[in-house]
Amino acid sequence: MATATETTTDITSPLTNGQQPSPPAPEGSSTANDQAQPEEDYSRFRFSEEALKETGRILQCDPSDYYSILGVPNGTNENDTTASFKKLGFLIHPFEPEPDDMDTDEVEKAHKAILREHRFKDCNEQQKDDALKAFQKLIKAAGDLKVNEVYIDQVKDWGGEKDDLEDESALPQDSVEKPPPNIISAYANYTHIYKIYADAPEVTAFRNQLDVTNNTLRKLYYGGGTIPVHRGKEVPCSWEIPLSKLEPHLKTIKQLSGDPGAEVKLRNANNLVKMILDKHHLPEEWGNPRDVETEYYHLVALELRQFLERKLQGISSQANSDINQSQKAKEDISLELQSVVQCQDSVRGHLTFQNGNPEPSEITEAKKRAIEELKKGFDAMARAEQVEKDLANIFEELNKRPSYPWAVLPIEDGARIIGYRPVGRGCQVLTERREKSGILIHRLEPAHEVGRESVAKYRNMDGAKKLTRDRKWSSKDKDNFIKIHWSAKSQVKLHNLALGKPRSPDNPNYVEFTHGMHVLWYTEVEAILGMSDAQRDIRKVCERDGIIPPWESKPAGTIYDLSKQVKTVSKRRARREELPGASANHLNQMTQAQTQHMVQSQPSAETQSLTERVTRLEQVFDQHRSDMNVMMEMMQKITDMQNDMRKAMERMNSHIPS
Repeated sequence: MATATETTTDITSPLTNGQQPSPPAPEGSSTANDQAQPEEDYSRFRFSEEALKETGRILQCDPSDYYSILGVPNGTNENDTTASFKKLGFLIHPFEPEPDDMDTDEVEKAHKAILREHRFKDCNEQQKDDALKAFQKLIKAAGDLKVNEVYIDQVKDWGGEKDDLEDESALPQDSVEKPPPNIISAYANYTHIYKIYADAPEVTAFRNQLDVTNNTLRKLYYGGGTIPVHRGKEVPCSWEIPLSKLEPHLKTIKQLSGDPGAEVKLRNANNLVKMILDKHHLPEEWGNPRDVETEYYHLVALELRQFLERKLQGISSQANSDINQSQKAKEDISLELQSVVQCQDSVRGHLTFQNGNPEPSEITEAKKRAIEELKKGFDAMARAEQVEKDLANIFEELNKRPSYPWAVLPIEDGARIIGYRPVGRGCQVLTERREKSGILIHRLEPAHEVGRESVAKYRNMDGAKKLTRDRKWSSKDKDNFIKIHWSAKSQVKLHNLALGKPRSPDNPNYVEFTHGMHVLWYTEVEAILGMSDAQRDIRKVCERDGIIPPWESKPAGTIYDLSKQVKTVSKRRARREELPGASANHLNQMTQAQTQHMVQSQPSAETQSLTERVTRLEQVFDQHRSDMNVMMEMMQKITDMQNDMRKAMERMNSHIPS
């Protein structure tokens, strides 16, 4: 038996997502292109004249005349009756699942639909309906004559295998193409998954793991070529585990286990499972259920744990741990790993018996509890896979360089200049840089920090983007708005405390509209979407990129310069000269002093004097503003009194006789 960590073949475990190797080339093949399987010859499935004749005969038979329906004389022995039933069943098989057959999966239905299409290619709708009715009548008659259920199920589940048609006496044992040796030996790697699935075929999580295995086998079978698809479903191949055929019988075995009166049916179901497994070259031990096979539960729990541990290692190798998305994904998967560890401990606890020879009923009950724990483990694995998938999508989006409908200029370290904005006699440049984390961050930077030569080169390029407010944006443009792709990282480097509270940086944003792409400033985005929607969308891309929204960013430093309250340069210079101790270097001295004041201890006497003057001015201004409000209220009252007097005079005049 292969353990969860053994590697006996070049096919990975169903709990892994590794790349699969190509299958060995079939005999007589010398190139990879020759590995593709030959196209199926469907001509042998045509509904023949003999089939039409037998269909009519069966429909005319009395429903209770079972021997006549099967085409044999009354009292015919069991072997001849079975042989005739099989021959007729294969001859008129309609390849259509019964309406109440809920156990047949979509892939199996698609395969039968292909066979049905070719079988009745030359038949009309009435002939198709007659074939289905005759087949159902034949199956019922075989059941009433006590034909072995193994053979009845074999005919019902027939998938068009050629050897079944050639063998008229016994159940064919080798009618499915034999896989290469490495595929046959690889089946052993899935024993622990299959055995638990056989114990609980109703659990979707266990079936899903074997579906993953079948997907791997299907890709190997077609050697990387095109997989046939019918109605959106991939058609199964002969290397797959025939779950749709096994599942009904596994459910029957589970339902009848422990029922003394169902011994014959239980034996027939077990025999049918063994024959299906043997027909598909699957491990013999898969058909030998034993109650003591509890080690498979331990193996699956261990593999679940190893699977999630690999997920964590994979995320750690994708990005630095300080990236928000990566860190959150690691935390989420760590929680799922804790759930799987608890699952592993619970499985071990349930299947550890004090008595060295536990009763079968005790083992069965313990396995039920272990199955419930494994279901929780598989749920945790599914959640972890979704976390990893979401993280991969995020990184794919982050690592994808956006394209711009204007010129860009690559500069050092893989950065790019994607726009510029004239500021006074200087210039700011909009850059795009990939951080160590792999995330693209956009900034407005001074030209001298980027490199004046590069900036000059960009400005002279044809199609260079000049970041100007070239039009007025409003809520009327909201209908054409699609989404914001990124928001630039913004920060006020130095704030003058004398000018009041700092304003939020008006940062650029890359916005998509139905009519094209634009770089819009925050105030323009707000004019289009409104403040709440604009902040919501910008916050979303900022959190994705791990940056602070512009309205929450704080200045890197502060100064206190009263001269900046004056608008013009000449007046500002005169204002600085009026300040005590003015000198050519006074502003720098004052900036340093005021910065220390904001960070450390008590203000200087000079600063305190200035602060007191500003405070007194603010108090006087507040008093004047209060007096002005009082005067405005009095004027409004006088106006109201004048209006009342005018209305009263008009009423009096209307009553004076002319």
